[in-house]
Amino acid sequence: MTELENSDTNLPAMQLDTTTSSKICATVTTSFEALAGQECSEKLTTDAQLGRGRIYFSVPPADVNKLHTLKSVDNLSVMVAEMDGYCTPQETFQDRLLDLPSQLQWKQPLYTWHLFTGKPYPTLPDFTMPPSALLHDKNQEASLQNNVSINAHPNNVIPIATPTFRVTCNRVGKDHQFTSMDCAAKFGGAINDLLHWRVDLSNPDINVILNIVENSINISIALTGASLHRRNITQFGPTALRSTIAYNMLRLADIQNGDIVCDPMAGGGSISVEGAVNWISSFHICGDNHHAAGLRSVANRDYAGNQNNIRSMAMDVATWDVCCLPLRRNSVDIVVSDMPFGKRLGNVKIGSKHKNWKLYDHALSEMARICRCSSGRAVLLTQDSKVMTKVLQQYKHLWKRRHCYWINIGGLTAAVYVLLRTEHEY
Repeated sequence: MTELENSDTNLPAMQLDTTTSSKICATVTTSFEALAGQECSEKLTTDAQLGRGRIYFSVPPADVNKLHTLKSVDNLSVMVAEMDGYCTPQETFQDRLLDLPSQLQWKQPLYTWHLFTGKPYPTLPDFTMPPSALLHDKNQEASLQNNVSINAHPNNVIPIATPTFRVTCNRVGKDHQFTSMDCAAKFGGAINDLLHWRVDLSNPDINVILNIVENSINISIALTGASLHRRNITQFGPTALRSTIAYNMLRLADIQNGDIVCDPMAGGGSISVEGAVNWISSFHICGDNHHAAGLRSVANRDYAGNQNNIRSMAMDVATWDVCCLPLRRNSVDIVVSDMPFGKRLGNVKIGSKHKNWKLYDHALSEMARICRCSSGRAVLLTQDSKVMTKVLQQYKHLWKRRHCYWINIGGLTAAVYVLLRTEHEY
């Protein structure tokens, strides 16, 4: 059993409404909000409200487990409260934070957290349910931890326990007379006094998020302990691409059944791995000219296959030069790749601005050669938009620019180009 399950075995259980929906906040790479909203519509049959770097949508308890299927978002949290014009001068605002936890409705958001994480429901001051509803069998408790649903317990009565928690405060605004740490300490102390949850700053069961934007605040409970962008990757190279960005790029490519998808500058293979896991009816091939990159790609492919119970991943890894690809003309449907930025990452120099002029020229030419005329497309990520613009102008008879998305990646402003292959033969 987990530490949380061991903490209070004699506490009674609580009965909740299993029909009321909860509002979910999901963080997304900037400019990919619409893609994340489309994924929510497809998988959760709900419409999302789009914000900058965030989307909001409602989910009933019966669909909470479906949140695990979302691939385009980085973090998930369930909303507790949103308040406009709440921030006031420092003294008054600090006092209001002390009274705030007792004014919030915690039950339904915590129930959503319980369903998503599989951990027992946290204690609240007003719980009153019969002790017979507790789970005493270890096998039942393990089953709850792995697969929680609203029908997991008789009469929808769920076990409860005293959790550990922390408060994380994010603050945006120039006129605030208080610090983020002061707000987190005040709000966390008030939660501790009210709910008697134990404080654990390093490995808490519950992370309460306090967002302060100008004069408004919103409070949520984190559902994901770590960002989802690390999934499927175990070998990280110096330029490993976030899995969430790779997934969104693949969605932009509009992959169809039977398509052959190529990443000619694969690095650790993030794009092809994500494609092979989520588009199993297509075939993915990737390669790089660095020997270590091929080894990382194979390791990540095998790891992702084991993690997702895929016996045979539809993905192959090669060692090649992007300027001279060993592929036939018109043999590939889609090219998706993370192009060299020409930036220094720590002590590692990844390409150069000067070399990019020649590299991008040869790479776009080779991609046009292997890509099918009329139906082929490419989705390319680069920070060197100046070189990309010049090269696309040079090859405008082969590539037509359909769209450009500006995103933030590692603190750099980068562009994702969506290109269509023209009818012109190579």
